[in-house]
Amino acid sequence: ANKADPNATNKQGYTPLMLLEQSETDDPEMTLALINHGADVTQKAQDGTDALYYAKEKGKAPSVAILEKYANK
Repeated sequence: ANKADPNATNKQGYTPLMLLEQSETDDPEMTLALINHGADVTQKAQDGTDALYYAKEKGKAPSVAILEKYANK
């Protein structure tokens, strides 16, 4: 079976994890699911931002905690 690449990027270099953290609602379960499927927490977009940057910008405390845990592994 073909599996989606959790680190695939759009034209701006955003990954699914970055796009998830840019959304208005916090979804820690989806954040963890993407990480568990191989999403690179530290991957940077073309502008140098990453998923943790967006989670912090949106005030998503639960997802920030998850991202910080996996970024420092």
